[in-house]
Amino acid sequence: MRRRSALAALLAVPAGVATAGCDDDDPAPVRRLVIAGGPPDTAYSRLGGVLVDAARKRWKIPAELLPTDGSVDNVRSLMDGAADLAFTTVDVAAAAQQGDRPFGVARPIAALASLYDDYLHIVVRKGEGINRLDDLAGRKVSTGPSNSAVDILADRLLKATKFTTDLRPVTADHHHEASVAADLLEKRSIDAFFTIGALPDDLVTGLDARVLIQLLPVEDETTTLAERAGEYFVTRSVPANTYGTAPEVVTLGVRTILVVRRAVADEVAYGFVRLLYDARGALRRVHSEAKRLDERSGLTTYPIDLHPGVTRYYREAKLLA
Repeated sequence: MRRRSALAALLAVPAGVATAGCDDDDPAPVRRLVIAGGPPDTAYSRLGGVLVDAARKRWKIPAELLPTDGSVDNVRSLMDGAADLAFTTVDVAAAAQQGDRPFGVARPIAALASLYDDYLHIVVRKGEGINRLDDLAGRKVSTGPSNSAVDILADRLLKATKFTTDLRPVTADHHHEASVAADLLEKRSIDAFFTIGALPDDLVTGLDARVLIQLLPVEDETTTLAERAGEYFVTRSVPANTYGTAPEVVTLGVRTILVVRRAVADEVAYGFVRLLYDARGALRRVHSEAKRLDERSGLTTYPIDLHPGVTRYYREAKLLA
């Protein structure tokens, strides 16, 4: 995985002094900071890059963004000590906390803040007679890298809606990276692919510039999934013209949250959450979804509990008693 080679490079960097160059009232909470981001040019990597820069400037410590394959890899990086902070969707965090697929054993994590909604995109070529989920029966469909957040979400969605027809009768390898899946769709080698991301998703935007595409609506299916698999799945709308001239489409949304190991000290969690909110201006400049970041919505991390150390911050913001 990407995180292993990146971690080896990080371990060669001297740790430095934790409070070097810091104000006395804002000491660095760690000697070195590693943030598990995601694939290049995604919301996770862009927002993570901003936090890395903010930490370097604020605390004068080594800080790095760890490239990963996304939410599942991020949580694993966090729990094996390769990262101190991680972006993840809340359903993946819940799976980690409960020891469900793909983690196997419970992972003690805690939330710093809820950030924004990720949106499920089921992408097809326009004019191919695929207009709803049922139309995927017998088609060649990529559901994302094996055991990735989108692969697990696709599996949950299809099972919750009793969609049992084999989506992949031709290709044995249906677990593609989103960028690979987009290329395959453009070449007509597959008929559809699942991906998940903030709006607008850069990869889908790029594909839309080359090929006429549309997103499949999953309004009823989202309601069914929320009832059966957890309240953290919600109905969301992709606004009209998000991609080209496409009309509004109802789809599934799931929160992205920022998490830490539950065992980190309270003052460390407090320092991290201060860093996050103090950097919100820069975060909003690199991705439009970051405009939704505020302390009130930041509390909505269910079913992942807030780290005890961040409750101090939210009390100072007059949001907790």
